[in-house]
Amino acid sequence: SSRDVHDFRGLTIPPHPGEINMKEVVVGLALEEILNKSGIAICVTDMEKKILYQNMESATVCGARNEGRCPTGVFGTCKIPDDDVTAHLGVRQCPGDRVNNRLYDVFLVNTGNHLITLSIPLSEMMENEMTKYRQFNLTHREMEIVGLVLLKKSNQDIGRILHISENTVKTHLKNLYRKLPAQERKYLRELRPRE
Repeated sequence: SSRDVHDFRGLTIPPHPGEINMKEVVVGLALEEILNKSGIAICVTDMEKKILYQNMESATVCGARNEGRCPTGVFGTCKIPDDDVTAHLGVRQCPGDRVNNRLYDVFLVNTGNHLITLSIPLSEMMENEMTKYRQFNLTHREMEIVGLVLLKKSNQDIGRILHISENTVKTHLKNLYRKLPAQERKYLRELRPRE
């Protein structure tokens, strides 16, 4: 049919050229449900930032844009200039970014025709991770450093945030690694940005 249809939230879905593949519709709805339950915000825009789609979480985080233009969205919080995002194909990450006072890992995907923003909430994941590390009797400062490592911060960033030198950060890391089992040490080391 050439008329618009409405999905279960009342948003308009543009007419689909040709036949509708029900399997694709069901998979799409299932994926959307998974993203919503996970708290993952997804927004799809064209290259001029006209919003083509946003899920419920994105509407909650950024406000419902009703297919208008996105003046900033999560792009405003990322340290990647707009022209850099739109000029380079592929995925860019803004780790541990704050959007409306909530912590997210933000992934910007440039397909060439569309910009897709995935904002993955970290607060619950971070709390679960921090609870896990509390059992290893780390000091308050070591726990602060673990939290920043989980946010993929560099030694330089950690030092700046905690107002300590990079050498002091390295000393704390060395001490806390000694208290952790091998698997946890490996996990934290893999999160570290290459310096």
